[in-house]
Amino acid sequence: MVKTMTTALVASTTELHFQQSDLVFREEINQIRDVIGQYHRDVTERELLHSILFSGDRVSKINQLLDEGAKPGERNHGAYQIPHSIDLDYVRGNLRAKYWQRVVDMTNILQLMPARRRDEWREQFIEGKVKVDKPDPYTAGRMRTVTEYVGVPEFSEDSVIPTLLGLLNDRNMYLNERVYGVFCALSPKHKTNKSYGFSERLILTNVISDFWGNSVSTSTYSEDSIDDLRVVLQFFAHGRFGRVERLATVLSAVYRANPDKATRNFGKWEPIDGNLLRVKMFMNGNLHIEIHPDVAWKLNEVLAASLPYAIPPEFRSMPKNKRAAKEFGEILIPVDEDVVKLIVAMDKPEKSTGVYSSSGCYWINSTDETKKQYVGIMRKLGGVRDDSDSRWSFTYEFCEVRDFVLKNRCLPDQKTYQFYPTPEPLQRLVTDLIELQDSDRLLEPSAGRGDLLTFIDAPKQTTCIELAPLFCKILESKGYSPINADFLKWSDENASVMFNKIAMNPPYSEGRAKVHVEAAIRHLKVGGRCVAVMPGSERMQWIDANQFKVEECATYSNEFEDTGVMVKVFTIDRI
Repeated sequence: MVKTMTTALVASTTELHFQQSDLVFREEINQIRDVIGQYHRDVTERELLHSILFSGDRVSKINQLLDEGAKPGERNHGAYQIPHSIDLDYVRGNLRAKYWQRVVDMTNILQLMPARRRDEWREQFIEGKVKVDKPDPYTAGRMRTVTEYVGVPEFSEDSVIPTLLGLLNDRNMYLNERVYGVFCALSPKHKTNKSYGFSERLILTNVISDFWGNSVSTSTYSEDSIDDLRVVLQFFAHGRFGRVERLATVLSAVYRANPDKATRNFGKWEPIDGNLLRVKMFMNGNLHIEIHPDVAWKLNEVLAASLPYAIPPEFRSMPKNKRAAKEFGEILIPVDEDVVKLIVAMDKPEKSTGVYSSSGCYWINSTDETKKQYVGIMRKLGGVRDDSDSRWSFTYEFCEVRDFVLKNRCLPDQKTYQFYPTPEPLQRLVTDLIELQDSDRLLEPSAGRGDLLTFIDAPKQTTCIELAPLFCKILESKGYSPINADFLKWSDENASVMFNKIAMNPPYSEGRAKVHVEAAIRHLKVGGRCVAVMPGSERMQWIDANQFKVEECATYSNEFEDTGVMVKVFTIDRI
């Protein structure tokens, strides 16, 4: 199992500054030293085993024993034989290759390299080959470059640490090369493709080679180039490289999403990769691509390192007009393909326990980083850990939500959607304060997974507004009929809709809590009550005392997972 570093040797930022502290650096060097120690122990073990097997006449005796171990009358002479000699240098070389791969996987540096660089690295450090110039035997006086086996480089502290540091110091260069390679592959052919950098819209010809059944086929070169672009965009959006579904698979899903065989979503924009891209297919095989404005400019910022005089400044800086980005929609977090395999395994619950399990070969062979991402997703979906990280139970019917995740392969970003599940102590307090009656109508303006409503549990009386489609699906599985919308926009469009009670834990960033509460209480009937979980600094003095009575009920600290925020709970009664 590969253990992936999660600290500074790995941390790839969208700012192109790969920095680390002395303390973190020392911790990571110690991790590398541990791996080097394991390598030396493996070498010693192999050498000891070699000396035991190949001393004297032991190999012949063992082979004789293997022959005699067959059932009498069914002897298969020579079926199992140990060779009479094994080149110990090859054994050491294979071990060195294994451990070089291991330490480089710990840094994820190969994912940053362009394909040519990765091939060169594997050729030298895995296959033990180098390119050398030798006299051409067929042409006198000329030299030719040949690839020769010289052995895998030594795996010691003196070689490993300087090599890794050199690779890590060259990360910016590798990223520049990769972006430049994508730019060259997606060469300008139409007016919206700029010769001086990436456009937010690209028009690519002959991408789709065939339409058949419910699928599309793509040209290999075009697919590889576009998939490279998608991987790079993921890096800029999320600070990490991950695997993406093949373009042909993604376009096939778009193609069959429309059952009308006459149209098949031709000429229609469809979002992919968590809204990083929009694609539009055409029957002539062309593909139009739009890149999210929040990341398109970053491509040109990096491309400027390779073409410093060709990219105008206005195309390599953040756009001042945010309207285009808002119309494009929020960027979602894609689910890595290795994590998808673990979620696929959760096809049905155990009959005796109701627990969903992802145990098995995929779990055993998954990296620590993949397991960590999987656990994070299970928690985001409201799962409760059973007896191991691979086993989870849910308070709702999980199968439909699981299928939704597998279909969309992306999750809402916690910061963007301000999703911080309300913990149980606050759930119970809000339930007590809301005093819901059978005839009341209840509003939850930013419902999330419905955690705030857990102990109220009145789906038929409750209107849930939720921006994230995934959380709407969870709410549906809990029996609610959510409205998938931005609450502020919904409030403006439904000003006459009134409620007896409102329970809310609004988003806090950029002053949004105040704006959301102001919008919510406009929907409160006279005599109605709003219970709001607010930032700890809030005093609610901006509420009109002539219309509302405000009371501070409780203060909580360190209750929310992954954040030490202090919150206050208020009741707001309309008078």
